[in-house]
Amino acid sequence: MIRNPDQPHQFHVKRVVALPGDEVELRGLELFVDGVQQPRPSEGGPASPVPSGAARPAESLEVPHGHCFVLGDARERAVDSRDYGPVPSPTWSDA
Repeated sequence: MIRNPDQPHQFHVKRVVALPGDEVELRGLELFVDGVQQPRPSEGGPASPVPSGAARPAESLEVPHGHCFVLGDARERAVDSRDYGPVPSPTWSDA
């Protein structure tokens, strides 16, 4: 669980998909970590249509020290690190 950066009184459940030093690339709804395409988690139901505006431009970044990159399982409608960037965590250690 992480705190919603826009509304700190709310918590979100997200999947950690990349750790410090990982290169994250998103092509639409597909995730690549260090150049390897990652499988999409099952949402446990029928695929929902992609709402208008859900397709996002390709982006790539390296997760900085002390952060992680999180995605919601329902990528079509989730608010996650694609919106607010890598999540800082004082408990992460690169040791």
